[in-house]
Amino acid sequence: MGDLAITDANGIITYVNEKFLEISQYEKHELIGKNHSIINSGHHPKEFFTDLWQTISQGKTWHGEICNRAKDGNVYWVDTTIVPFMKKGKPYQYISIRSDISSRKKAENALKESIKELEDMHYAINQSLIVAITDDKGVIIEVNEKFSEVSGYGRGELIGQTHKIVNSGYHSKEFFGKMWKTVRECKVWKGEIRNKAKDGSFYWVDTTIVPFFSEGKPFQYLTIRYDIIERKQSEEMLHRQDKLAAVGQLAAGVAHEIRNPLTSMKGYTEFLQLDETDENKQEYLEIIMEEINRVNEIVEEFLQLAKPQALTLEMKNLVPIIQNVISLTEFEARKKNITLISDCNDEEIFVRCDENRLKQVILNFIKNGMEAMPDGGFIKVMTEIKEDKVQISITDTGIGIPPEQLKRLGEPFFTTKKSGNGLGLMISFKIIESHLGNVFVESEVNKGTVFKIVLPI
Repeated sequence: MGDLAITDANGIITYVNEKFLEISQYEKHELIGKNHSIINSGHHPKEFFTDLWQTISQGKTWHGEICNRAKDGNVYWVDTTIVPFMKKGKPYQYISIRSDISSRKKAENALKESIKELEDMHYAINQSLIVAITDDKGVIIEVNEKFSEVSGYGRGELIGQTHKIVNSGYHSKEFFGKMWKTVRECKVWKGEIRNKAKDGSFYWVDTTIVPFFSEGKPFQYLTIRYDIIERKQSEEMLHRQDKLAAVGQLAAGVAHEIRNPLTSMKGYTEFLQLDETDENKQEYLEIIMEEINRVNEIVEEFLQLAKPQALTLEMKNLVPIIQNVISLTEFEARKKNITLISDCNDEEIFVRCDENRLKQVILNFIKNGMEAMPDGGFIKVMTEIKEDKVQISITDTGIGIPPEQLKRLGEPFFTTKKSGNGLGLMISFKIIESHLGNVFVESEVNKGTVFKIVLPI
């Protein structure tokens, strides 16, 4: 039997049983003549007891769970039924029958805390990680909000699709073949993947795929990713800076060594041209002079890498600078059946820059775009402010650059053009990095390339 107490009409305790004394830890004489406030734990609001008294004073039975405090200070929960006894339509005493439910309440509270912890973890995961669940065929059956946010696709657009929807074409079939082989053997796969968002932009994700299996066979896969685009961009920048430093050291020595014999070769060739009357030999000498001049240009670019001109950084409005470069290239673009588009919502974007050197870079990137479109096309120069930086995107609709070549872009003497030496891009990257900015290149074969110049405002 549970504990039992009887009170008069005013709530004064007139009787308690042994169970009541055992649970509350009070002696009988400490309770008789007192009301139940002696074991009030303070857990319930005043309204709780007001409702209780209103119910029983009207002659109705009250049932509920009450948190009490024992004499030693520990709290305990009791499932309580209070029955009013009536005389002439009014209660003259109340009998309280209670059963101890402390163990159950403790379990409930522990469960609530566990649920709260799980909810907090779920919230934290959704805020920071890209999560998807697929069936055993790789068909997406659930995604979180972060997946939609990063990929640009709505939940409804993703569910029922495979991850091919975000495939950027960067990785080989062998790459995904090894991935599938691993997870189908019920092993966890980890790696870095470049995906493509709905708007065509690329993003890198560090990926973990966990297979869930039954009877030795996977029935679904949990894919957890986090965005590592900033880290990948930093790695690319550091790699490029290492290459620039190496080439700079090489250029300082080689350029001077080449320049001396080159000057002699040029002088003697000019001397031979003065006395040569044979037209065929004169033609050969002109070819030699053209080649000497070409080598000389490469030496000049080498020297520029070794000892770049000092930048004069001044606060300049970027918008007219870009418009000026576009106007310089419009005539050449029309001849090549190329449409130049400028997109900028701002009239003024001030940056610290060396105007002429910045024009050199933008001009270089636009001309690269033109050379990538022998049959014509579009070049869009988009300027936009993103947080505390300005981004100039130069996008062409040309032949694109394969992934293996894209990795080498900016290396000395690596070029995707028939006549080029790769030094122009190296110099351009160095100029932007001297502006405390970055250059990022994205490309897709037969669709086009985008050069992104990011400068601090």
